[in-house]
Amino acid sequence: MQAGSAPSVFPRQEDVRYFRYGLNLLPNYLCEYDTSRMAMAFYALSGLDVCGAIDIEFVAKNKKDWIEWIYAQQVLPSWDVATQQPPARSAWTSFGFRGSPSSGRPFAPKATLADKWCHDTSHIAMTYTALALLVILGDDLSRVNRVAILQWLKHSQTEAGSFVASEDNSESDMRFLFSACAISYLLNDFSSIDVPRAVRYVLAARSHEHAFGQGGALEAHGGSTYCAVAALALMGRLDVIDEEWRLGLVEWLLKRQQADGGFAGRPGKVSDTCYSFWVGGTLEILEAYEFVDVVAMRSFLETTVSDRGGFSKLPDCNADPLHSYMGLAGLAVAKEPGLQLLVPTLNLTVRAYQHLKSGTKWWSSVDN
Repeated sequence: MQAGSAPSVFPRQEDVRYFRYGLNLLPNYLCEYDTSRMAMAFYALSGLDVCGAIDIEFVAKNKKDWIEWIYAQQVLPSWDVATQQPPARSAWTSFGFRGSPSSGRPFAPKATLADKWCHDTSHIAMTYTALALLVILGDDLSRVNRVAILQWLKHSQTEAGSFVASEDNSESDMRFLFSACAISYLLNDFSSIDVPRAVRYVLAARSHEHAFGQGGALEAHGGSTYCAVAALALMGRLDVIDEEWRLGLVEWLLKRQQADGGFAGRPGKVSDTCYSFWVGGTLEILEAYEFVDVVAMRSFLETTVSDRGGFSKLPDCNADPLHSYMGLAGLAVAKEPGLQLLVPTLNLTVRAYQHLKSGTKWWSSVDN
């Protein structure tokens, strides 16, 4: 926003237009995220949801096709998991959703079985965003192979307690522990997570600063702290944070608000749009958001608003899908008038959360 301009009134039509464009075509400088199209779709569609625009004609016209595209990214077993045992040399290590059709699989959204392809694996973060997208779009999750996904989670948890991101990716940190908890919550089944082991991993990631790193002996960070606290909340284990440590954590989070009103991810860093959600959402989960200077935070976000729609990471930079969504999510946590309320543990609107509970197979049915 230019100096001296009137404050933005949300939801802005520019933001709705920005997210619409993102669902049709992304600029060439984002081509490196081709394998993460599922995440790009999440930022756009959840952004529209936060703006209260999930029912506009554009979404209604394309909703069915988007749901089919998401299901076409489901990595399926080659056997009937309900009646058969895995064939020889098969393993529960691939099942969930991939981030894009980059593996070259035929488009088969209604498939229930599929032969294994080398390197055609699911990704735990993309599986979380895929399930979240289906909920946002009003799907009932009836085509999700819940058994295969839960078995995949069970076999993806490490001895330390976190989860590997995918079969052929050795990354394992707090991001993927959160993703596993979010998946389990969305599917209403935590039986595949060794909760005590996961809790130990979170507690081992505590730093001397009273916040959380990506793992043990790593620097505390706003993003990993959100993942740790949200994971504990989803597992129903926030009680492992005692009151003294909680007060220190709240203090650390509040100190991330900078003189310009924005939030930084770590000490010594500048304000960044996305931490209005990562830090703000964590404070909301901890029931301490009331101590945030919302007016100052909003003033900073006004400096990252783009006249063409969306938000940038920093002032005087180009808008991008992640920061455009996180900027709105941060305002939604602050209960910005005109924006939909957010459930911070899942990063979904209250509207989508209510559909999860009443309109999806694993929550609305008596027999789960």
